[in-house]
Amino acid sequence: MVRRISIIAFVVGVLFMLTLFYMSTLENSGLAMKKIVPFIYLDIIDTDRAGSRIEELLRMLPQINTHGVDCTRIFARDDEEIKKAQNVTTVRTIPDRNFLTLARNCTSYRRRGYMTKPVSDEEERYPIAYILQIYKDLVQIERLLMAIYRPQNWYCINVDLSTGEDVHLGMIAIASCFDNIVINSVDVAWAKMSQVEADLVSIRVINLYS
Repeated sequence: MVRRISIIAFVVGVLFMLTLFYMSTLENSGLAMKKIVPFIYLDIIDTDRAGSRIEELLRMLPQINTHGVDCTRIFARDDEEIKKAQNVTTVRTIPDRNFLTLARNCTSYRRRGYMTKPVSDEEERYPIAYILQIYKDLVQIERLLMAIYRPQNWYCINVDLSTGEDVHLGMIAIASCFDNIVINSVDVAWAKMSQVEADLVSIRVINLYS
């Protein structure tokens, strides 16, 4: 036991001496760590460039109309301002059949909050294929699609055959406004093999169109 402790102490001592020697060498050469780290950091992260890039990305994001809500007053627990914010955050339900009208003018519809440009060069070079299985609630589906939509990606949306006509036609209307959204229809029984089959068919559809 004593011998093992002695060996460990010896190894730690050697490592400590090597560290001191290395640091003294760096200092003598004018490259102390306190000088190296800021240099590397600034070389990798150009703060001015990063700041302008963030501003550019923020401009590309869909803007949320807060109707003049003052966040400072909300944090100060102003009841009147909190009520105003609650009205803004209330989800306004749109009947599924209304999407036929909303998507009639594709130029106008795409302005509802869809990204029209790739977020970065990297994303543009490496597009992603999405597969969605839907059954109801086009408002929820539209919100999800707005969040994940990018023009360089591909989206195959399986509309269940048992879905109501309004959902089916509404989803077709939305997809018709985008070149990279395709519709597929497989009868899906949830938690059954048909869910996997729907995905496999969707993969083939994306391969066909992309």
